[in-house]
Amino acid sequence: MLDLGCGEGYCARNYVKRGAASVHGVDISSEMIKLARTASDDAKLSFQCASIDQFSAEKAAHASRYDLATAVFVSNYLDSEQVQTLVEVAHSSIKSGGEFVLLHPHPHLPYLRQTTDSGLRFDVNTESSYFDAIGSSHVGHILDLEGKTIEVRLVHHTLEELFSNFLKSGFVITEFRELRLEPSTAAAWPVLKDVSSSNPMHIMIAGRKK
Repeated sequence: MLDLGCGEGYCARNYVKRGAASVHGVDISSEMIKLARTASDDAKLSFQCASIDQFSAEKAAHASRYDLATAVFVSNYLDSEQVQTLVEVAHSSIKSGGEFVLLHPHPHLPYLRQTTDSGLRFDVNTESSYFDAIGSSHVGHILDLEGKTIEVRLVHHTLEELFSNFLKSGFVITEFRELRLEPSTAAAWPVLKDVSSSNPMHIMIAGRKK
């Protein structure tokens, strides 16, 4: 497996626990890679510090090497050109018949009802709109389970843009889902009640390489 934007290796470690024969994680942050390597010495795991552009420059070494590639909440930090590169790299790195799964915050999140006491809100330019804000970076504020405020970043990409990148790269889209918190999680996170019960929080796009 290939885990693009692996962070400190949380997903990679869980992929191995779920039966992955090996996982190669890539992240731009040297600190995250250091944490990932420290968290586990499992020989099935390997990690590399590289930006998506740096990894793309050496894509020949990874061509058709993996059965599955994932990118979990990394595209929301990338501009439009980098997102396109991300999807192209995923396509070139997996074998024929392999799949790429992208998880991305739902593009509508910054345009939800904005209140000062909301458990999830974004600082949005009121003069911008869903369609003309592509590439704009929204700063968000989310309350965690302990009530602490966490700052999150969402570079705005429309659904059309994300789907187009899959199709241009040669993927056959096999599944699309709009995801919300599981009821048990939502119940334990009351500050997100309105968002979790009424609105999708994330999207998942899965594509297969011909």
